[in-house]
Amino acid sequence: MRYLAKTILLTAIGLLVVPAISADDEVVDLLQGYEWQLPEEKLRHIGPDVYKPLLAIADDERQVNFIRARASLALTAFPNDEVLEYFEREISLGKNNLRRRQMVQDFCTAFLQLKPANIESTLIPMLKEPDARLRSNSARCLQNIDSDKSKGALASYGATISESWEARAAGFKTETGM
Repeated sequence: MRYLAKTILLTAIGLLVVPAISADDEVVDLLQGYEWQLPEEKLRHIGPDVYKPLLAIADDERQVNFIRARASLALTAFPNDEVLEYFEREISLGKNNLRRRQMVQDFCTAFLQLKPANIESTLIPMLKEPDARLRSNSARCLQNIDSDKSKGALASYGATISESWEARAAGFKTETGM
């Protein structure tokens, strides 16, 4: 009996001492790998609030850039109001244009069908940004919205494009038919 009591006591103490793998650690592990692909099912298995650690990772400037980018891409599978606000803030206020370009694509993937008005209000101002690739990524997304607001903004932007590559990247047909 003493042996059983000691075993139970040591097992209980051992469980308290061994740290459990947190959801954050599990999520970071799912963002690793050389030939990485978005593990939607595995992420969903973690729980309904898995987007919260993804938001934290995507927003953490101490994280490696490719992990942050993968976390942002993974957020496209969880299109809710917190994720929407995150994308809107990062696209509008972010300082890294490369990151903002990728965020535009992720934002469009996640919210084009669900929140086209939010897409418009966030991306139309991007058509006036100095970064041509940010402009063209934004225009490419806006091309998918059938509204007078988007069409007007795209027409105004299209009239300012001087480089054929930018017109093609933005989704406009060029005179050469490319």
